[in-house]
Amino acid sequence: MTVRILASGLDALYLSGTTELRQTFLALLEARRESAANQGNMSVPLGLGPEGLSVGWGPWGQYRFRLEHPNALIGLTQSANLPQVRIQPRAEFLHAVGPEGVIQWCNRFAAEVLAAPTLWQVSRVDLFADIQGWEVTASDRRQFSARAKARRTYETGDDLTGLQWGAGKSILARIYDKTVEIHNKGTDWWPSVWGDAYNPTQRVVRAEFQVKRDALREFGLHSPEQVLATRPMLWKYLTENWLSLRDSTGDSNLSRRPVHSDWQVIQAAQLDAEGIGKDLVRSGAAAGDLRRIIPALVGYATRFGALAGAVTLDDLLDVMHDMLIDDERARGVSVEERLYLKAQDLGWAA
Repeated sequence: MTVRILASGLDALYLSGTTELRQTFLALLEARRESAANQGNMSVPLGLGPEGLSVGWGPWGQYRFRLEHPNALIGLTQSANLPQVRIQPRAEFLHAVGPEGVIQWCNRFAAEVLAAPTLWQVSRVDLFADIQGWEVTASDRRQFSARAKARRTYETGDDLTGLQWGAGKSILARIYDKTVEIHNKGTDWWPSVWGDAYNPTQRVVRAEFQVKRDALREFGLHSPEQVLATRPMLWKYLTENWLSLRDSTGDSNLSRRPVHSDWQVIQAAQLDAEGIGKDLVRSGAAAGDLRRIIPALVGYATRFGALAGAVTLDDLLDVMHDMLIDDERARGVSVEERLYLKAQDLGWAA
């Protein structure tokens, strides 16, 4: 079976920014945060910046203010011990617009919302390669030469689903069955990233490295532009020096064994995956969510219909319609308004 790279690039690009938060802006955040709490812990529109930007009622980790957007989660703080802003773009957004598009969006957020110069630094970057034709087994874990001492093995029955090396604030490596993850999470847009080389009858294995702040600083990497420019260098170090699969020989020293030919294919990944466009990501995400929701929806709907005395499909639709009308009256919110709010949460509202 031929080992081939379907796609490789960045799967996460988390940024932190040093800036100045204006007192008037902080007062607005406090007011929105209180309003969110008063509305039953639901986020409320910020009223600034990109459409769909809202303020949550609670903190995000150590950040007092949690801002939510279909493209990213954002934390803001006055603490002198933390960068004032933290942005965690969603994977769907990153793969829709590419790393450069993410940086542009963060710059737009700084200009429109913070209205102050912001110095961005990368706090974490994930590099990946998706492979078909590479059959990794549990016994292969002994053939990996790794810098990290900590290793975890994940199995379902006799099937290997993942391997992991490393922990803490430096580097973490994972090799896992991407096909299983897609099925469980509903991220059905990934085949659009892989393109025509993807064979749906074979599983996809991902090799992924999480490179965190401490490791990035050791490489002298700070800004997003520096990290993007050095993607090939980082991948070379990670797949040659930090982790590698070796041939099975009699040598007890793994690092002296030849690099396995399958791993050489992974080492040659170009890290050049770009955005596939929002439409493809959106349609794939919708298909995945529907695939996971429909069985539960049918189960609840038919149980509700049976309890309400429905016998036919028309009966079921009638009692569901009446129930929704009654719920509108009780809540004081129309179904149309709730549909719009859900679409807004998904980033689909006009």
